[in-house]
Amino acid sequence: MIAKKFIAFPKQKKIKKIVRLFGHENDYTSVIQTNIFSDNENSQKLIMVKFIFSAFFVIFSIAFAIQPLQAQGWEFGGTLGAAFYRGDLDVNASNFVPQSRPMIGVFGRYELGDNWALRTDLNVARIFVSEKYFSDYQYRKTRGFSFGTNFLEMNLQLQWLPIRLWDKVSFYGIGGVGIVSFDPKPKFNLPNPYLRDNDPNLMRDKAANYSRTSIVIPLGSGMRIDLGNDWVFGTEMSMRKTFTDYLDGISHTANPKTNDYYFFMNLLLSKKFGGGGSGYGRRSWSSSYGRGGKVRCYRF
Repeated sequence: MIAKKFIAFPKQKKIKKIVRLFGHENDYTSVIQTNIFSDNENSQKLIMVKFIFSAFFVIFSIAFAIQPLQAQGWEFGGTLGAAFYRGDLDVNASNFVPQSRPMIGVFGRYELGDNWALRTDLNVARIFVSEKYFSDYQYRKTRGFSFGTNFLEMNLQLQWLPIRLWDKVSFYGIGGVGIVSFDPKPKFNLPNPYLRDNDPNLMRDKAANYSRTSIVIPLGSGMRIDLGNDWVFGTEMSMRKTFTDYLDGISHTANPKTNDYYFFMNLLLSKKFGGGGSGYGRRSWSSSYGRGGKVRCYRF
């Protein structure tokens, strides 16, 4: 809309400000066409939106077709934890905790019978990595790349709950689809012995006009503990597969062959509404007794 306004009512000073912003002072038309009305970028975003809606539709369809609904109600709650990253600025697993950053979110959950549930999340998090401080390899410490980004994620998950202990503790797996918005701020620590200022890969990364949104595929597992009839406490570990290599703002200068990932390790607390059940029926479970007490497993 801003660009259309400038085109319809051209003002030289305003156009020059836009031109300087994009760094093409000798070609106004190039700036407008390349950076504002990028048909390729708009096409990619349209495909992404269609994919998200299609995936949401498929998940809902599968969820409601699994078995007749015996829903016990809704849960609403919040989550708090840590976010980790794995990508071009890779660090050893031993450094995941020192380089972790906080995440916080809210969610709603709807039970779909005995062993299935739908959950939708809205999460805000930050990830940060510095090779100088968190890498165990000397050449990476010397290279010293770093980046940080805040991001906003929305997703829809299908949960499968196959195991329940003592009628209070349940274990589950998750899979779904979502979208993440991010804005990385990479730092290349120039000059350094491993990278020249005029390195072609460095120039490509600095000039890259990549999308700041990506589809994500959440996968993970967790544990839920019923705290009476109304409250549920949980812990969860999950990863997000992205479809971008620019979550960190760096690709060609490091490893352009693989996309980036990020992870959540978080605690959850929710309150039940509209029925209060645990979401577990009796027809699909078999019981056995061991030394630790009663274990109920899903009957295939």
